[in-house]
Amino acid sequence: APLYRRPTAETPKQPVLAPADIPNPTTIGDALQTLVASPDLCSRRWIWDQYDATVGGNTTRRPGAADAAVVRVGEGTRALAITTDCTPRYVLADPEMGGTQAVAEAWRNLTATGALPLAITDNMNFGNPEKPEIMGQFASAVRGMAAACKALDFPVVSGNVSLYNETEGRPILPTPAIGAVGVLEDEGGIG
Repeated sequence: APLYRRPTAETPKQPVLAPADIPNPTTIGDALQTLVASPDLCSRRWIWDQYDATVGGNTTRRPGAADAAVVRVGEGTRALAITTDCTPRYVLADPEMGGTQAVAEAWRNLTATGALPLAITDNMNFGNPEKPEIMGQFASAVRGMAAACKALDFPVVSGNVSLYNETEGRPILPTPAIGAVGVLEDEGGIG
């Protein structure tokens, strides 16, 4: 693959915040009301209820029932666990740790189902790489992902890069989305 050497600017490290130094602008009741009203924390059931979540009857754990989808392979007891993960805010705050965290989250979600993680694919979504700060985010996220994949013996078998994702000069949040698959040799005696 070609190797590009674009100018990069590292994302400045954020200061470590001490919880005692953060003012509490609201009461516990008001904070709870804000959280309950947030669409970021609401049920996503309405989304998966619109689609055939059983995929021809081979889904063994319905959406929302596990940290990854689990789909039977053939008629036996073997199944695949499948997940996609990334938290762009983490990557924006610290691209290297955010890339590491995206891989680790996918690993955790697979292992939470009992699956042995096998491999990942990545979908790298960033702004204009001609801007040194965006290229810095990209390079740092890749370093973090590589470190996590190496530590977890979790190979990258494919990927996609989508750059220049901006609206009126404003980039999207840096999003190295991780798709991952693992195998369960015996999915609870199914089949």
